[in-house]
Amino acid sequence: TVGPRWGLPVAGFFSGFASPTAAVAGFGQRTRDDPTLTAAGASAALLANLASLLLMIGSIAAASPALLRASAWPLAAAAGMLAIAAAVGLHRQREAPQLPDEPAARAFKLSQGLLLALVIGVVLVLSAWLRSVFGDMGALATAVLVALVELHASAASIAQLSAVGGLTMAHAQWGVVGLLAASGIAKTVLAFVSGNRRYALYVGAGLVTMAIACAVVTWATMAGA
Repeated sequence: TVGPRWGLPVAGFFSGFASPTAAVAGFGQRTRDDPTLTAAGASAALLANLASLLLMIGSIAAASPALLRASAWPLAAAAGMLAIAAAVGLHRQREAPQLPDEPAARAFKLSQGLLLALVIGVVLVLSAWLRSVFGDMGALATAVLVALVELHASAASIAQLSAVGGLTMAHAQWGVVGLLAASGIAKTVLAFVSGNRRYALYVGAGLVTMAIACAVVTWATMAGA
């Protein structure tokens, strides 16, 4: 509908509402198969994470409006960095990528799905153990650990703890930063595993910049309070 130049970024953004992790892996595999898609694929992966961040903001708003107000500027900075990094990738895509003559027979690879399910299962078991042993602060560590594979559930957990007084507002704000950092690290590693080196560097740079921007603005807003 939107042509080959914008097709991957638009698809990337909307895929982020389903699974940004799968998007990073899927677009990475495309760049490994066809290096000419590197810049567009990286932009698509970053836009998928932007959509995921918007969902995270919605989760926080539903569970703890106070935490959303306290973290509004840091989250806005994180979203802005993702948008800028994606725009840089689109600018570097000098030529419109070539579309295949016909779609692939399978949209997903079973091996990738099984590996992702295994990682999620292991992380969830470890996080449940941490929470049972260390209580509410263990729950904060658990949320950061779960963010390696599932950002939205982690954000909802921290927001709920903040709402009921299990975490101070300052701890909850830094918890949000920790979630973005953990998610960014995990997806950067995934980008290196699934895609070519340039793709991984583009995606990693965007995600690291996102987390740093959130941390810096969080620190600045706390210092100014």
